[in-house]
Amino acid sequence: MQLGGGFPAGRLSEICGASPSHQEAHQEAHQDAHRNAGQSSGRTSLALGLLAETLAQGVLAAWVDLADAFDPHSALAAILDRGGEEADLDRLLWVRARCEDEALRSCDRLLRTEGFELIIFDLFLPENPQKTGIKDVTWLRLARLAAGTRTALVVLSGEPVTGSRAELILEMQARSTHFVGPPSLLEAIETHAILRRHRRRPTGGKVALSIRAETIHAEPGPAVSPPPSPPSPRSPLSPHTASHKARRS
Repeated sequence: MQLGGGFPAGRLSEICGASPSHQEAHQEAHQDAHRNAGQSSGRTSLALGLLAETLAQGVLAAWVDLADAFDPHSALAAILDRGGEEADLDRLLWVRARCEDEALRSCDRLLRTEGFELIIFDLFLPENPQKTGIKDVTWLRLARLAAGTRTALVVLSGEPVTGSRAELILEMQARSTHFVGPPSLLEAIETHAILRRHRRRPTGGKVALSIRAETIHAEPGPAVSPPPSPPSPRSPLSPHTASHKARRS
């Protein structure tokens, strides 16, 4: 990634950006999105790209879905667009949380389980995008757990919520959208990725991205950057413990 060197392993990161409605959040990266998705920032699309790059390495990942916005079809399209295979999605554990407390418990449990290279924690709620009951001490605990298992924990939100506990905060700002049709179908989102926080790099840097359907167009770079120190030995989970089918924690 051009901003900050990628999402670091063993650290808490955040991707924030506005999305005006639940339907748009669900279809943000989907090629059948309606024209009113024009205000979508590309937050979910960027996360799907990160997920696809991670799964392509043959490792496990998890998506904790408080927002109920994860779309397996869009995830598969992102994987195939990057030269991956449909079987890559079998290494994804999709957790559909019914409330914020359940999402936090699921995230906590996953971070205590070695074997997951990436955990996406989507807590953006379109009906209340700026409010979360998660306290700073909770983010501190999750950040420490991520460091212990060398897992890249990436939070998706409407507004920054992780504060000083995040290694990296990336804000997505939509510039314009392009449609084809009729019928009117979303073809691309033009957006800026702005580095709002980084512990070791200057902030304020901006990169223009063009997100076409499920595809992110930018200079290639690591999806998850190496940790600052050598990773501890892993005890990978059985592939049968990871599935893209919905599960309750």
